[in-house]
Amino acid sequence: MILRIYRTGEPLALFFLPVLASMLYAFRFLELPVLPEGPSAPLYTLIKPVLYRYPFMGVFTGISLIVWQSVLFSGLLNKQELTSKTAHVPALVYTVIAGGFFHAQGAHPVLFANLFILLALGQLLRVYRQKQVHAEVFNTGFWLGIAALFYWPGTLLLLCVWMGLGIMRTFVWREWLFPLLGFLVPILYAVFWYWWSDATDQWVQRFNVDVFYRSNIFNRKALYEAISIAFVGLILLFSIVLFFRKLIVNIKRVRNLKIILLIFSMGYAGLFVFSFFEMDQTYRPALLAFPVSYFMVFLFEDGKHRVREFLFYLLVLCLFFNSWMAWQVLKSHQ
Repeated sequence: MILRIYRTGEPLALFFLPVLASMLYAFRFLELPVLPEGPSAPLYTLIKPVLYRYPFMGVFTGISLIVWQSVLFSGLLNKQELTSKTAHVPALVYTVIAGGFFHAQGAHPVLFANLFILLALGQLLRVYRQKQVHAEVFNTGFWLGIAALFYWPGTLLLLCVWMGLGIMRTFVWREWLFPLLGFLVPILYAVFWYWWSDATDQWVQRFNVDVFYRSNIFNRKALYEAISIAFVGLILLFSIVLFFRKLIVNIKRVRNLKIILLIFSMGYAGLFVFSFFEMDQTYRPALLAFPVSYFMVFLFEDGKHRVREFLFYLLVLCLFFNSWMAWQVLKSHQ
């Protein structure tokens, strides 16, 4: 029923997203999220004290960011006509994936960074077949720079921008320079602020702890987590196969834009692998919100197959059950 409503493309369907996100966060209201320990990236450092003082704000901020990102994600795909028809299925899928993992719920750095990465993607995809693109590529780098000030490893996605430009346009060195210049603007402002505040040592410490910390890679998963991961992975596998089947028959413009988003998905996968070496790993599922949602949209957008609709409802129930079990485990350890 819900999936059918979002396939219609009615604007009123978007008003249900906050309700859905709140339902997925239901157990987080009972067990407030723990903020990342140790130093954080500069912009997150400004927000962190408020979240420590008012823990409920972390829950409401997380819900708000997920809803905002889901609308941006849906608009990104629909505006570029990357889905079979204009609908809000991308927003629904993104809300479920981004908000469905209990340990990634809350206002953590990746959730803030994802917002600005989506804004950067929106600018990058506007470049296709335009004559003057200096403003768009500069803005792309600028938004990625802000994302990096929330989550340092997001800098990796700057490489994806250059790969995307290589697909859409012939090589012009100025166009490849502008994303870097845009990226450096917020970074240099942050460096200047730390220098002006005589806190350069704190800048270096934050970078070292955030990027070069090594933790235990092989963490044992509870049975309910393993089942949830396996189920989501299975649906993701079907979605990827369907994605490539559709990619072959797409027109050149749509195919190229889909490949660019595929490159960004691979970039996110790289960040996911990198997260195994970081201090705080609770946010790790949030790194997969974009790539998993991107592929699953092509599985759930088609309303002709009842099996796919059944799989979607199973996915929601699986993630809700995973959150309930995680909450039970946390409660038993108190």
